[in-house]
Amino acid sequence: FVIIIEIFFVSLFKSSISDYETVGLILVIVHGVTSTFILASSGNKYSTLFIWALIARFVFMLWDLYARNIFILPNSEGDTEFFYEWAKIISEDLSYLNASIRGGLYSKIIGVIFYFTGPMRILGQYINVLLGLMVVIYIHKVLNLLKVNDNTIKTILIIAAFFPNSLIMSAIFLREILPTFFVVVSLYYFVKWYLKNNFLIFIWSLFFVGFAAMFHSGVIGLAL
Repeated sequence: FVIIIEIFFVSLFKSSISDYETVGLILVIVHGVTSTFILASSGNKYSTLFIWALIARFVFMLWDLYARNIFILPNSEGDTEFFYEWAKIISEDLSYLNASIRGGLYSKIIGVIFYFTGPMRILGQYINVLLGLMVVIYIHKVLNLLKVNDNTIKTILIIAAFFPNSLIMSAIFLREILPTFFVVVSLYYFVKWYLKNNFLIFIWSLFFVGFAAMFHSGVIGLAL
C-alpha cells in the first residue's frame, strides 16, 4: 500500500525529475524505513528476523547496483540487462505490451511502473526485495497453520530469510522471485484447504499456481 502511494506521488512530478537514480534511491530508503517501523511494531515474535531479512536483501540490492565493479552477483548478468532495457522501452511506448519480448510479463509489469515513475531501476529491484520478504512471511503463515513448534519455525525462517540464492534472487533484476512468491502463496492456500476442506480455498491455490506459471510456464506442473 505504501509503495503504491509512493509510485503515485512520484508520477505526479515525473516530468520534473532529472535524476531518476537519486529519486529512486530516496524512494526506496523511505519505504524501507517505513517497512522496518511497521514490522517492528507488528507485535510478531519473529519481527526482528523479518527486519533482518529485509535489510539483507536491501544490502544485496545495493551491492548489485553500486558495487558491481568489485564482484557481480551470480545470475546478475545477461537476462537482467535485457529485462531492464525492455522495461525501459515499454515505459516509453506501451504498444509493446502486446508484443512478445524478452522477460515476458515481468518486463511488461515493471515497464508499466516505469511509465508512471520513470526508469528507476532501483525501484524495480526493490519490488523484488519486498516480494522476497513476503516469501519469508508467507512461509511463517504456513508453519503457523500447521502448528509447527517454535524452535522448528525459527530454524526454517532463518534458512528462508538468509539462504544465499534466495537473497540474490530477491535483489537482482530477474523475474524468479515472482513465481516463487506466488507458489508460496499457493502453498498457503493449499494448506488452508487441507485443514478446512473448503473447495473455494482450493481454487485460490490453483489460481496462484496459474499466476506463477505466467512468469515460468513449467510451474504449472505444481497444479498436479
